[in-house]
Amino acid sequence: MHKEIIATLDIGSFKIVAAAGKKDDKGIVSVSAMETEMSNSSVRRGRIYNVDEVSNKIKSLIDRLNHQLNEKVSKIYVGISGQSLKTEVYPVVEETGGVIVDELLLLSLRQQCEAYHPDFSEVLDIVSPEYFLNGEPEKNPIGVFCNKIEARFQLVLGNPSIKSKLKTCITEKNNIEIAGYLIGPIATARAILTESEKISGCALIEFGAGLTYLSIYKDGLLKYLASIPLGGNVITKDICSLHIPENEAEDLKITYGNALVETPNENNAIKNIKLQDNRDIELEVLNDIIESRTEEIIANVKNLLELSGFSDSIRSGIVITGGMAALKNLAESVKEKINPKVRLAHVKDNLVDEGSSTFGQTFGNEATIGLLSLGTENCIHVKEIEKIPTPPQTSLFSEEEVVVIKPNTNKKEGGTGKRKLPSDDQKEERGTGLFHRLTQKAAKKVDQVSRGLFESVDSTTDDNETEEEM
Repeated sequence: MHKEIIATLDIGSFKIVAAAGKKDDKGIVSVSAMETEMSNSSVRRGRIYNVDEVSNKIKSLIDRLNHQLNEKVSKIYVGISGQSLKTEVYPVVEETGGVIVDELLLLSLRQQCEAYHPDFSEVLDIVSPEYFLNGEPEKNPIGVFCNKIEARFQLVLGNPSIKSKLKTCITEKNNIEIAGYLIGPIATARAILTESEKISGCALIEFGAGLTYLSIYKDGLLKYLASIPLGGNVITKDICSLHIPENEAEDLKITYGNALVETPNENNAIKNIKLQDNRDIELEVLNDIIESRTEEIIANVKNLLELSGFSDSIRSGIVITGGMAALKNLAESVKEKINPKVRLAHVKDNLVDEGSSTFGQTFGNEATIGLLSLGTENCIHVKEIEKIPTPPQTSLFSEEEVVVIKPNTNKKEGGTGKRKLPSDDQKEERGTGLFHRLTQKAAKKVDQVSRGLFESVDSTTDDNETEEEM
């Protein structure tokens, strides 16, 4: 029997990634297969825009995944993203009258939270509960006596259409069950943030193609999640304003782009870039465009950080990730404008095995690795063992050739206790089987003996009944 395989799907504004992998007993991920399709505007700001196009891309991805695995993916974990993602604290307070906290009480508090239905949003997940007993924080409330308990749940909210569109593309159009919905930025944090960073406090900035996410962790818990509708795509479109095709603009950004314009000097080997249409563009002009838009994105992130109320609590600094994180000097720009302590993200060494380390070293794969790490169910179709049918019992004689004697001695119901002989018509319908022809005379003899036997039984019964009446 094969080891259980987890399958995941990460739908982003730039690309859609399907992956499959295994986890060992320690939770270390081994990536078995990874396939990618460009979104091509079918996904905008993390949300599905063209349902049919995304459905077709998913079908292509799953087919290729099945081919690599030599298995059939029957269910899949899906990462949820989108501009509408945000967190909201939901408190539940209960006056206990003096009890010892147990699991049933905590479950009751969570159920009250689950009953909450916000206007214009859907609760996508409930994470990071905090407990306060008699007004004091308590990390392990079970077994503690209290008169009052408060639970503060971190709700992850999003547009109600997110799940419905995912279900349409995956389940309805591709007949694949959704094993679970996982929050994309939380999966990314799972892949790259250390426990030390989460406890002491850190901000994770995920520079995506259509969106930039800000996640803040403190005391090991998610404290804040928000997004801004700006990402690497807007930089590419700004470059397109120079009458450059989008594909070429993307290549220029990746190859020559710089988030901080450097002072020109004689040592700069490249001052002009030759375009595909033989025009020249100054490198400084290109990077002026990139720097301006990058500064705008960073300024918005800084504003969100200040609004969160945790700007002074991120002792471990800032971690940056996402496809745009590969832009030259982006980390230096973040240091200059937000916090001097910044590191480029990489998938944790203890999360992937040696054979999968190359996947973890690629910017933009962090969310996929995190999704694989969070998945728990086997996603591969398990073939049922075919049952070998039991052969029918055979008899030397055909059904018509077997003579069955069923005596009936219950005279009160009108029975005679004699075997009912077949009619002439039934005799003709029996056919002329081989054993029927050979045993016809013997059967007649059996009939005669049987008739005499039952007549004798009837006579004895009549005599007994007569004696009892007397």
